[in-house]
Amino acid sequence: MSTRRWALPSWLLVRDALVTVYGSGARGEAKLVREIFDLYLKHRSLLEVVRVLTGRGLSTKRRTSKAGRESGGSPFKITNIQQLLSNTCY
Repeated sequence: MSTRRWALPSWLLVRDALVTVYGSGARGEAKLVREIFDLYLKHRSLLEVVRVLTGRGLSTKRRTSKAGRESGGSPFKITNIQQLLSNTCY
């Protein structure tokens, strides 16, 4: 059995079993994560979650590496939703 280690998102702080959301865009990100979980519970379909998010014009988080390389900002894919839903940190 393989175990996968997940890093906490930079906008979550866990201290003494208390989770705190912080940062300027963190509340929006946390809201989106909750919304994705709710959508999955409602539709029970990864594809349908992707369709709803795409229909709303939402995309993955855009980031810039220390080297200046940009990534993200693309439409959600099934694998993005699957990874998010299986991340034990959420």
